[in-house]
Amino acid sequence: MLIADVVWGAPKATPIRTSTTQSEVQTERLRVIQRVVRLAWNEASPPTPGRAIVALRVGEDGRIHEYAIQRLAGDAAFERFLVGFVRSLLVLHTVAGPGEALWVECEFVVEPSR
Repeated sequence: MLIADVVWGAPKATPIRTSTTQSEVQTERLRVIQRVVRLAWNEASPPTPGRAIVALRVGEDGRIHEYAIQRLAGDAAFERFLVGFVRSLLVLHTVAGPGEALWVECEFVVEPSR
């Protein structure tokens, strides 16, 4: 199981990655968000394989305020697990320090056992 990537951009838009420069503060804030989400995901126990792309809105206070599951591939057990996992992120105290509100897109992947 791994979290493959965290990029920033508006939901349903092309992630802003290559042609846009970000301030060093913004870049570090995104890295902190990525570390917190990755740590939570690595401690999770998904019941079945699946893949999802989820957009998280991180507010100015550094908390996740809402989410949107943009793509989901997996059975009903994976879907229930993913929704519960993302909702658990909403109750974290903070995932990043204060800063500009932004959307973060995360890809969650659980590969089938071999």
